[in-house]
Amino acid sequence: MRNGLKRRERELADFLNGLKIVASEISCRNTPLADCFERAARTMTTAIKDVFLLTAAALKENKSGDEAVGGAVAAQRERLSLTDADLEVCAALGLRLGENDREHTLKHLDYMEASAEKCLGEAYENSAKWDRVFLGGGWLGGIALALFFL
Repeated sequence: MRNGLKRRERELADFLNGLKIVASEISCRNTPLADCFERAARTMTTAIKDVFLLTAAALKENKSGDEAVGGAVAAQRERLSLTDADLEVCAALGLRLGENDREHTLKHLDYMEASAEKCLGEAYENSAKWDRVFLGGGWLGGIALALFFL
């Protein structure tokens, strides 16, 4: 369970970092959207990387942002350690992605970054809570075992 909590943190951190890279590529270099997702995926080390790569491939096939991101999230759902709420945030990235001008796309990415930061904060809090439970349980278990052998 503890490893799953840490994986969730890393995947959300990668997702947030990927959003920032996509936004940077769009604003600074005016890179095509599919290339933005590919470049962001190159920096990732978790399973969320495949969501970005599948999104890029779908965008190159001229699928809408909603189809591309939604399909990628659905395809990788079982591999990810994300909660249903986290997955909804990830899938919401595709809503109207690339359908508006650059300014609106960047505003949408800013909103998505805020949503991802909220999910990441919840993941950190949840992990810290369970770390205290595991640490406390470890000490209590050790004391009980010591008393048992006395």
